[in-house]
Amino acid sequence: MRTLFISLALSLTLGVWAQKPQLITQQPEGTLRTYQRSGKAFFAYYGSPTQTVQDYTVVNIVTSPDGKTVYMKDPISQANSGNWIAGTRDEAGRLHFPLGQYVQYFEGSGYGWQTAVLKLMSYDETTGAQYYLDSAMQEVSFTPSADGQSLTMDALGEQQDQGGYPGAMYALVYDDDQSFVGYADYGSVYSPFTYTYTTLPETATPETWTFTYSNAQEGEKESLPVVVADGKVYMAGLSIHDPAACIVGTIEGNKVSFASDQYVGHSSGFLLYAFGASYETKTFYDEEWDETYTTNVMTPQPTLECTYNAATGKLTSDGQQALILNMGKADEVGINYMSVALDPVFDAPEGTVLGISPITKAPALMGAGVYDLQGRRLVAGQNKGGHILIKGGRRVILK
Repeated sequence: MRTLFISLALSLTLGVWAQKPQLITQQPEGTLRTYQRSGKAFFAYYGSPTQTVQDYTVVNIVTSPDGKTVYMKDPISQANSGNWIAGTRDEAGRLHFPLGQYVQYFEGSGYGWQTAVLKLMSYDETTGAQYYLDSAMQEVSFTPSADGQSLTMDALGEQQDQGGYPGAMYALVYDDDQSFVGYADYGSVYSPFTYTYTTLPETATPETWTFTYSNAQEGEKESLPVVVADGKVYMAGLSIHDPAACIVGTIEGNKVSFASDQYVGHSSGFLLYAFGASYETKTFYDEEWDETYTTNVMTPQPTLECTYNAATGKLTSDGQQALILNMGKADEVGINYMSVALDPVFDAPEGTVLGISPITKAPALMGAGVYDLQGRRLVAGQNKGGHILIKGGRRVILK
């Protein structure tokens, strides 16, 4: 994929852009509604805006008690800072969000990210797509469906697509020079949220199993509520964001098989799915940064296979496997994970043989850590002009 370049109109009036950030960090008062997104998108990858889809992402919209003011969390699907922008609802039910609002500001760095509309200026085989910032546009608006259940982004005055690039897109730009951050949406439709997850059966009392994995911090253990019933193992608490969500494993002899792509809720604007993967530790040399780094290369598998030892009460993953909470289904969006547990081991209470015992303490939850704006767990910091090295080997460079 070629790098997507931005050419800014010289006549842009910079005075319309706020000099100090006005961030809305807390959910405003009002009625919250969650939608699932669809449409196309860009995200920053290796310094280049890379095309993707909005599928497997959600958006939260709050309507204030007066019904006239609305707020949208993380307006651009792939850039999830957790902050809100404000808009209005007109008498016809259309939502209007002024451009130039901040979605992120980096304290101490002197720059932030603002909403904007970018339009295609030209495209050729050598330079790829060039965009300019349309300073004439003042807002992005959304029209409700006839039944009021869905929202569709109104046309941005698109030119005809060229070379696979959109004619216009709802994007983020840096506030200091209005250059493209690399995140954008276009063709957005917000539909009613319909996803549900499995919960623990109410026919049995949960027991508490200890959860450990090889990449955990020293001494770190987590506790998960588990129910074993009707030849199944129901395991909750893997996601700190939706702790009631379960993954379900099938018992065959002393083996337990957890099917991949089980939905476990949503966080940071992404739908989360648990899946199993094999992994191999590899070392790479990065010529651009003149550095060598070691990472785990993941390969999605249809199941996470575990063996149960009745003598020890341990349910241990077979071979080099990982349990991953992925942002989307791995076979459709690739590995784009929120958290990963290498070589997972689930330890039943003493004396239990896939049986039932009472909960002894409140469960701790998988998922605590440091994340990037897309919710991915990080092992290195983020700096403008630098790079992010993410567990699993994904590297993102933000220009």
